[in-house]
Amino acid sequence: MFRLSALVLSAVLLGLSFSGSRAATCTRPSVRREWRKLSAPERAEWIAAINCLARLPHDDALTPIVDRSISNIPPVNTSGSYWDDIVYIHMDLNTRIHSTGFFFPFHRFYVHAVESAMTERCGYTGAFPYWDWSIDAHDVEHSPLFEDSNPISGLGGWGDPAKDIQVQTGGFRHLEVAYPVPHVLRRNFTLQPFLPFASVPVFTAPEQYANVSFTPERVRALVDWTPGDFVGFQFAMEFPELDSVIPADGMFPEVTIRDVMDTTGGYLCYVYE
Repeated sequence: MFRLSALVLSAVLLGLSFSGSRAATCTRPSVRREWRKLSAPERAEWIAAINCLARLPHDDALTPIVDRSISNIPPVNTSGSYWDDIVYIHMDLNTRIHSTGFFFPFHRFYVHAVESAMTERCGYTGAFPYWDWSIDAHDVEHSPLFEDSNPISGLGGWGDPAKDIQVQTGGFRHLEVAYPVPHVLRRNFTLQPFLPFASVPVFTAPEQYANVSFTPERVRALVDWTPGDFVGFQFAMEFPELDSVIPADGMFPEVTIRDVMDTTGGYLCYVYE
């Protein structure tokens, strides 16, 4: 089963507070469940917590560490929200956390950071859900996740092309975000997403349709050349040191790769259903 713990495609979408320590023990791990396994009230609580973060003010602690000539992103928008700050971390660190040994550990840390903020700042009581996209890989465009228009517990549908692809239904229909420019949440499904990258060597078949490339079989083929586990893939990426510090742009206490290698190791405390 493939899990994507960032349902707000970006995405993305944990057990212990950031005030926890490496010496903490995990005796009662929270249980992450697939989105469809959540009740309507549980979905509504998750959506409400994300919207809550989007109503909180910008945190001056945000300190980008990548030169913008490299990250190629806009400057910090101090009129944005705390949610925008969390998004900006991922934007700023893009070149350091993708195609490097930080890929898996950073995103595990990042989802933990999001849930911790939801819990501590917005009173969220659930465990972070995930999307088992292998269920929908044959037709992502028509996944039930994107056909739930309930204004409180639904993720809403695809954006309206006549309205700047802005989401018109569901619990995020009024979600305003600051980057790259201020706008209401957009969501688009592109059948041939790789065509703009036809000149990039890594995209060997840019004409492929999304539903063809976005399958469990394709992902499994990428993973199987390592032992197929988190640790094996991690070391195949860049041979990182386990004590390498995961960057957090000043927003959260930094931890090491070692701290996030075990989801029940103490710093993290969750399992998947």
